[in-house]
Amino acid sequence: MQQKKLLGKDGDKYEEEQKLESKKRKFMEGLRPPLYWNFFEDGSEGTKVKHVLRSQADPTKSYSDGRIEKIMTSIQTIGKNLSNHEEIKWRRLMKYTLSIFEKEYKTLKANLDKA
Repeated sequence: MQQKKLLGKDGDKYEEEQKLESKKRKFMEGLRPPLYWNFFEDGSEGTKVKHVLRSQADPTKSYSDGRIEKIMTSIQTIGKNLSNHEEIKWRRLMKYTLSIFEKEYKTLKANLDKA
C-alpha cells in the first residue's frame, strides 16, 4: 500500500503486478522445503517466478543431516568470540549493520512524507 502511494499514477499498475507475483509465490509455497528447494523454469522472462526471500523457509527441514545446525553454531561462536575478545571489531560490525537499516528507514520515511 505504501509503495503504491509512493508511485503515484503508476501505483495501480504496480499493485496489479504485485498481485500477480503474490499469486505465483503462493503456488510455490506449497512446494517449499522439504519438498522443493531450487527450481528452474522454462518460458519467457515475464512469466517466470522471481526469486524472493521467504522468511518462513526453514533450511533445517531441507537439510536434515545437521549441517545447518553446525553452521549456526559456528556463526554464534564467532559472534560470541568477537563480542568477548574483539570488542572494537564487534562494535564496528554492529554499527555498520545498524547504519544500513537506519539509512533504509530514513529514505523510506522521507519518501512517504513527500507522497
